[in-house]
Amino acid sequence: MNKICTKCKQSKDLSCFYNKKDGKNGVDSICKQCRCSYASSRKVENIIAFKKWRTLHSEQHKIIQINSRKNNPIRVWCNSTLYHHKKEGFNICITQEELKHIAKETLVCNICGCVLNWTPYTSNGKTQQNSPSLDRINNDTIITKENIQIICHQCNRTKGERTMEEFINYCKMVVNKY
Repeated sequence: MNKICTKCKQSKDLSCFYNKKDGKNGVDSICKQCRCSYASSRKVENIIAFKKWRTLHSEQHKIIQINSRKNNPIRVWCNSTLYHHKKEGFNICITQEELKHIAKETLVCNICGCVLNWTPYTSNGKTQQNSPSLDRINNDTIITKENIQIICHQCNRTKGERTMEEFINYCKMVVNKY
């Protein structure tokens, strides 16, 4: 059985049309070839339009991003922290919202007590000693609400891969030496 494509006006076999439940004879009115051609041309048009828009609005877009980062530093930290850990191969079993909730409640480092600086960018572009850092309590490769704490960057660097018990023993050893 044949059908005429409404786009190219050619008579084609029904197998040349995509299935469509509500279409005449249960198929689309436009043949597969015309549908693919149309879809790819629309995709190219959309890409070109987006590039034009981005060029015209790049400065405005940068300002919006900077303001968003300034106004939502904890959200920015949560996004980048989860992205980094996922990229490093950790199994993420915590949502961004759950981490954000924990972060909002954490004003000071859980180890040394210093006030955490949630500002995403510093004047020199480097992480500060009191910048927040996600610590895995038992150093498993899984990130869960029960296995994390937010501590300052300096404490996390010093703790390294140690468990809390090992870290405490290390600190005692240093204190006893001096």
